Amino acid sequence: QTPALSTRLRAELKYILQSSYWKPALRMLDRLNALSCMHSNLSLTPALMWQIRCVSKWLVLFEPKTSEHWLLRLETLISCLPVAESLMVAENLQLSKDSLQRLENIAVWEELANRLAQAECDSQIYQLLRPYKLLQLILFAAKSDRILRQRIWQYITRLSQVKPLLNGNDLKILGFKPGPLYKQILDDVLNQTLDDRISDRATAIEYVKSKY
Repeated sequence: QTPALSTRLRAELKYILQSSYWKPALRMLDRLNALSCMHSNLSLTPALMWQIRCVSKWLVLFEPKTSEHWLLRLETLISCLPVAESLMVAENLQLSKDSLQRLENIAVWEELANRLAQAECDSQIYQLLRPYKLLQLILFAAKSDRILRQRIWQYITRLSQVKPLLNGNDLKILGFKPGPLYKQILDDVLNQTLDDRISDRATAIEYVKSKY
């Protein structure tokens, strides 16, 4: 596709996917085999449509003011392709670097999902999902089974909101010299907080004194 055609196609997709009638419009495009203009193997299966609807619901809950609902729907649509091919489609459509990164991260989801399923405590869930931004987590959630979606939901709604009880200045006051140990201690205290072993600042200080 020429740049002009790619720009036109992206504009048309944006117009459709941000409209109030995007669901029947998307189904009609599929019936007309029009989705093949992006990729010959792209079709709207019931499972894929469910994923797009799931993404839309989570966006309404967690990012109601963002203007990128249409973009996440489009990313979900093309993410059903092998990662290399979805990236090719995204580049042809001149999608943003953020979109390309989210699609590229789909490649790690299978391994991440296995580790997330085996997580035994809240701190493990937190550490696994911490590297990813909200829109990426929503895209992951749509590709998950019910148990994994619950864990992602738990991270977004509760675990990611937990505030650290101590900071670097606290460690300095306690006599620790700035360095790599700071991160180790602060991550440890946060994990203990997430797992309900520490609940207040005083207990956190005593924990650090006794362990380090």
